[in-house]
Amino acid sequence: VFIAELPPQNETDDASAGGTNVAFLISFAAPVFFAPIDREPAVQVARFDLAENRVEATLTNGGNVHLFVEEMTVVGLDATGGEIYREQIPERYLLAGTTRSYTLDLSPAQCEALASVAFNVRTNELSANAKKDVGKNSCSSRMSESPATDSAR
Repeated sequence: VFIAELPPQNETDDASAGGTNVAFLISFAAPVFFAPIDREPAVQVARFDLAENRVEATLTNGGNVHLFVEEMTVVGLDATGGEIYREQIPERYLLAGTTRSYTLDLSPAQCEALASVAFNVRTNELSANAKKDVGKNSCSSRMSESPATDSAR
């Protein structure tokens, strides 16, 4: 439901009334969805990556019905499989045939502690998940190591 207050249509009408007036002009809209006869829900993680302390994910609804996103999270795990990072991404609808991209920035310390990161989406119809192991070049502080330091290892 969308409600917006609008400016007065004609300010001179308010002044010429010769008294005190109170008027509210609003615009109201409600989303209405109609499902097709042959429902084909489809959701997929089209892209998921971690580079330079940034998690980037792209979610696609390739179906012909809208999906209500119930939960969307990015979860980071350490080398023992313990959860060390969790971020909830707010989203409501993923309309049919649309693609949405999401970006989360991590601190260098958060990124360094990760062994893997997962993107989990649960909708009213389907779920989609992606997981990525964190490589040595995924975090900016790892990428900034000098070649001399790397070759000495």
